Amino acid sequence: MDPGELIALLSLLLGGVTLAGGLFGAWALGRMQAERNALDTHDDDSDARLTRIERMIEAMALDMERMSEAQRYVARRLPNVEPRAEKQANPGSLPRV
Repeated sequence: MDPGELIALLSLLLGGVTLAGGLFGAWALGRMQAERNALDTHDDDSDARLTRIERMIEAMALDMERMSEAQRYVARRLPNVEPRAEKQANPGSLPRV
């Protein structure tokens, strides 16, 4: 094979690889931009959705805090009562009427 032909074939091969790489890069960039545009259109919806989620979480946290305060209040008001197992363990005592 003549060196001139080899140079021509290598240049064609290198040009084809460069062209294919450029086409693939343009296709990939186009897809990325399309995905970004699709995400940007949903930002308004997602902002409103996130705001609603934040409000719901705050409301649930407030309800849980109220429930825990009520539980603490009831626990303080309950008298200190012996467990039933200890009452039954003492057979000599008379039952209260």
